[in-house]
Amino acid sequence: MLLLAFGPYYMFGIYLPMTGGENPFSHAYFGAYRHALTVGFILMMIVAVSSKIISQFAGVDIRKTNSLWTVFILLNLGNTWRITSQILTDFYPEAYKFIGVSGFIELTALGLWGYELIRNIQEGKRIQKK
Repeated sequence: MLLLAFGPYYMFGIYLPMTGGENPFSHAYFGAYRHALTVGFILMMIVAVSSKIISQFAGVDIRKTNSLWTVFILLNLGNTWRITSQILTDFYPEAYKFIGVSGFIELTALGLWGYELIRNIQEGKRIQKK
């Protein structure tokens, strides 16, 4: 939400004066905003809620599941990297070379999250067999 609120200042106070353009719209800035919203908020909510709900559905005590701090740190790191480098492309086209790294960081986080979900489901199956 800070990116959205900061948008007019960025467009008129930073983007137009530095680029000398006439159109106060930066596709990179709004792309970064959308990425912040989808990955930074929506995906984080999906990861957080699903990790608890799946454990409960599987019959696993939530207090005995692994914490997902590594997943959340990697998702935040990848998201921050993507947002920062995407905005930088307005002024330094070389930043495009580094955007892809953020995807690998976020993909690693999602892989760890998926692994934890599968572990909890399998643990639930073991509990039900007892």
